[in-house]
Amino acid sequence: MAAIEPESTTVIIGRMLTPAFMINAAALLLLSLHNKFSTLAARMRALNAERRGLAAKAPTVADERTSNIARQIARLARRLRHVRRAILFHYLGIALFLLTSFLIALNMVLSSRVLAAVDIIVFSLGMVSVFLGTLAHLRDVRTAFNAIRLETPDAFG
Repeated sequence: MAAIEPESTTVIIGRMLTPAFMINAAALLLLSLHNKFSTLAARMRALNAERRGLAAKAPTVADERTSNIARQIARLARRLRHVRRAILFHYLGIALFLLTSFLIALNMVLSSRVLAAVDIIVFSLGMVSVFLGTLAHLRDVRTAFNAIRLETPDAFG
């Protein structure tokens, strides 16, 4: 096996770091998604606690509020599913970008055309995964807007 020249080492490291930019972008998106997930889950727990408290009171008094809470919990559950899907796709994207970095290093040592094609495919799959996560995030935004529009129809004319 031939020794790797110092100039090649910097090229290898440079190529390996390219997916790191995508990792950083996906990580920033993940941060906002985790915050959103935590907020939605806390709101859902609070509504569920309120529903349990109302159930202990006279059922006829709490019927309207209980049904409103049930609708809100259903919408929050839908949003949580969208956010969870977005988080999973972003994590998958990060894993694929990390794998791409490893494959680039391996390909620099082995110099394989097949491995070079696999690098591109894995990186592309990472991009697709982040894109799908972004679409899931957009579905959550749409679901949230529709819920607000239903709950406050006067605000939107």
